[in-house]
Amino acid sequence: MKFSITILAVLAGFSVPQFAAAKPPQVIPEPMLVNLFALTQASATLQICADSSAHAALPKDKKKLLARLQKRINRMVKTMAVKFDNDLFDFFEAERNKLARSPFLNDRVRSKFGPCGDALFKRMQWYVYDSRQKLELFLSELPDAK
Repeated sequence: MKFSITILAVLAGFSVPQFAAAKPPQVIPEPMLVNLFALTQASATLQICADSSAHAALPKDKKKLLARLQKRINRMVKTMAVKFDNDLFDFFEAERNKLARSPFLNDRVRSKFGPCGDALFKRMQWYVYDSRQKLELFLSELPDAK
């Protein structure tokens, strides 16, 4: 009974006192869901490189770039989580890890970029920059952004 009251209260937009410290989940707009899915794939692609044997042979600057790209993606997802649902980042991490172990994605990444090829870094740098611009624009246009 308590569970159904909580669900009804959340659906009705009311907060339940025992959850007062947590931000209630909001409906995530479709563009954000699409962006979250794409960021998860990009992050999984970077994770495949980080987990590969090729990672050890990378020059120090490429390893730093890989870590920086992953941090930027994490920061974007955390921004979405703060705005829409605190559990979003945990979901993202779990899905990224699952996707990074996917034989299909591993094969696709290896055939398209090599596990840690230069094309992977070039593509991911552009993608992360573009995604950040789109996310900032989208969030700035929300009604309560100001």
